[in-house]
Amino acid sequence: MKKIIVELFVISLIAVMAYYFLKPLFIGNSQKLSVRVEEPIVFLDKIHESEKYFIGKIDSLKRVNADLNQNIIKTRSSLTAVKVENASLRQSIDDLLSVHYTETDTSAIISNCDSLAVAFVNFKAIDQLKDSLYDSMVIDLQSQVSIKDSMISLQKDECDTLRNNLTSIAYQHQQLLTENTQQREMIKKHRKGKRLLGGILAVITGVLVVVAIH
Repeated sequence: MKKIIVELFVISLIAVMAYYFLKPLFIGNSQKLSVRVEEPIVFLDKIHESEKYFIGKIDSLKRVNADLNQNIIKTRSSLTAVKVENASLRQSIDDLLSVHYTETDTSAIISNCDSLAVAFVNFKAIDQLKDSLYDSMVIDLQSQVSIKDSMISLQKDECDTLRNNLTSIAYQHQQLLTENTQQREMIKKHRKGKRLLGGILAVITGVLVVVAIH
């Protein structure tokens, strides 16, 4: 009787040890995988913030560009008036020169010279004003080109920022899919291991019962 009890104890001990040693092989590590994923609202907030930033910058550049357009319109209008006045002065100078070379009266020649002097002074002033207006227009046009370049650069940065955010979302989505697949495989392995281990323990239990009966 004592021998049977000892045999039962030894077999039970072997069964317990077999359970703990075989469990990791059939069931595996059921520890849940951990993937850090930001909430979708975080990405949406980032996208909205970047949109707000770029829209503000572009609107500011548009306002400056509109002011430059107004300056260019005024400058063109002034240039048109200056060109008309310049043409009128040229005609006056031509008329005075024509009179100067045909006039024989001394007093008339002197008066004509005075008129020519005034006309030349006015012509020079108008010519300088025209150059100044052209320079101003060139500066405004260059500023417009610079603003358009800045707007293109901002739009490119906005596209890059949006692409980076979408890439992050796609990457985390892929991480979740990978984790989900691994978890499903782990659950399948866990279930198969439990069934196999249960079968082994049932066999061991049956052996113990047979030994106990005999």
